[in-house]
Amino acid sequence: MATTDPEQPPENLGDSAATVADDGGLVIRSLNSHVVRAPRYVVRDWRGLGVFPIGGSIVAGKQGSGKSTFLRKILSDFTSGTGAFRGEQVGSVLYCAWEDDPGSSILPEFAVNGGDPGRVNFLTGIRQGALRRQWQMDDLERIENYCAANPEIKVIVIDTLTSLSNTIGRNTRGAKAAGMITTALHQLGLRLEISVVIVCHLTKLKRRGGALDAIAGSTELTSGPRAVWMVGRHPDNPDHRAMVLVKHNLSGLAQGCTFRTETLDLSSALESLTSRGLRTEGELPASMFIRTEVLTDEEVPTAEAVYTASTNIGEESRIPALDRAVDFIRQLLADNGNCISSARFQAEATATGISAATILRARNFLREHGEIQTFQTGREHFVATADFDRLAFIASVRSEPEPSQRSRVDFGQSGENEGLPQLPPSGQYGRHIDF
Repeated sequence: MATTDPEQPPENLGDSAATVADDGGLVIRSLNSHVVRAPRYVVRDWRGLGVFPIGGSIVAGKQGSGKSTFLRKILSDFTSGTGAFRGEQVGSVLYCAWEDDPGSSILPEFAVNGGDPGRVNFLTGIRQGALRRQWQMDDLERIENYCAANPEIKVIVIDTLTSLSNTIGRNTRGAKAAGMITTALHQLGLRLEISVVIVCHLTKLKRRGGALDAIAGSTELTSGPRAVWMVGRHPDNPDHRAMVLVKHNLSGLAQGCTFRTETLDLSSALESLTSRGLRTEGELPASMFIRTEVLTDEEVPTAEAVYTASTNIGEESRIPALDRAVDFIRQLLADNGNCISSARFQAEATATGISAATILRARNFLREHGEIQTFQTGREHFVATADFDRLAFIASVRSEPEPSQRSRVDFGQSGENEGLPQLPPSGQYGRHIDF
C-alpha cells in the first residue's frame, strides 16, 4: 500500500513516493524526496546566528552563575523586538517558574532590560476543582492546546528542570527519568514549531570529565534537546560572565557571547517601571533591578574554560561534600585491594564525619557511572571497583572452611590441630583479611 507524506505534496514525490507497510503503517521516504532547507531558529543573535532553535534547548549553570538573569535578557529583547537577540517577529513567552517569584524577581529584570512584560505569560498552576496545583508532565497536552490556540507564544521556559521533576516524584539524578522529560519537552516544541528552553543546574560533582557531562549529572539529560548552553564565569575576567555552546546537532548556531550585569540605580529602575504602566508595592531594593549588557566585541571563551572557571573556585576546604564523599570511596577501595565489605565500608564512612545520605548519593553516583559494583556472597555484602574479579573472590570465599572449623584452628600450638583444614596464608588474601 502506498501513501504520501502529509508534509510533502504528492506531485513533488515522483518516483520516491513514501510507502507504507501493509501491517505497520511505516512511512518511508528516500532522501531525494526531501527539500534542503536551513535550520529554523526562534531566537537569533545580533550576528544573525541561531540561539534557540525550534524544539528543545538547555541553559545550564551553577547556582548564582547568572543563567536565569541572562535568559531574561534574551527574552526581553525577543519580546520587545530590540537589542541583541531577535526573532523573525516579535513573540510572546510562556514562563513556567517555581524557584523565582514573578513580581520580585522576573518582572523587574524584564522591565529594566527593555522587555515587554505584557508578552510574558506565567503558568501559575492547574485548576482542579476548588484547588490549584502545580502543573506536571501529565498536563503537557493542556499546555500544547493552549499554545496552539495562542500562536503568538513562541517560547516556553521551564525554570528549573529540577522543580518540574520534583512535582512528579522524579529526581533529575535519575538519568533515564530526566532524559524522558527533556525529550518530551523537545518533541512538544517540534510539534508546536516553537522553542522550549529548559533551565537546569550543574551537578555538584566538579571532577566529571567535561562540561557536557556536568550538566545535571548525565548525558542522558542532554541527548534530546538540539542545543545545550552553559552560563558561567569568564576565565579571564571575574566581573564578566559567558554563555557558551556545549552541544548542538544543528548548523548555524552561535558559539556564544560574553556579558556583564549591573544593578540599576533605583530612581532609573522605578522610572522604567512606571513608563510601562507597572504598579509597585513596598520599599523596593535596588538589588531587584539587574540590567545585562552583552559585550559584542569581546572574544568568547571555550566551554571547557568556562566550566573550569565556574567550578574551581575557593580553597580545597570548600569542595562540596558530595565531591569529598566520592574521593573518599575511591581512596578507600584503593587502600583495600579494590574490594571491601559493606559493614566495614559503613564503619569507615561514619568515621569520616560525612553524612550517611551523602555517602549513599556518592556510592549511587559511582555505581551509575560504572566505577563500582556491589555483590553478595553468603550473608555478606561487598563494595568493589568495576574491574574487580568478584567471581574469583566468591569462589575463594566458598572454598574456605566453615566458621565452626575456623574457630578450632590454633596457629599458636602446632600438632594440636593436625588433620584440621588450615586457612590459606594471610598474604594470599591480604587485601581481604580485615573483613
